[in-house]
Amino acid sequence: MSDTKRRNLIEARKRVRLSQERLADRLAVNRVTVARWEIGANDPSLAMALQIGQVLGFRVEQLFGDEPLFTPEEQERQRAETLRILAKINRARTADTAEPMTHERGDSRAQHQS
Repeated sequence: MSDTKRRNLIEARKRVRLSQERLADRLAVNRVTVARWEIGANDPSLAMALQIGQVLGFRVEQLFGDEPLFTPEEQERQRAETLRILAKINRARTADTAEPMTHERGDSRAQHQS
């Protein structure tokens, strides 16, 4: 599979926020199969390409054509949005894990002082 086709598949999967594993589940294939398509080691069959298009919401010609699926500007906006979301998730996880630890430490100190 050409670099453009591989990138299109990866970008389309990420655009709909599916992991390789989730896409594999929806296609009833192994995650390694999806990974091999994305690195260009194997090509999906025509029937599978049609299924991929349906799952991701793109026409086969868009996904597996020779033109990039998204412009570089669209790709950069998507990457920035993904990084923003990941940072937000990370901040939320940090806040969730930091608060109970602080509370537990306070409780244990109070018990030792009594």
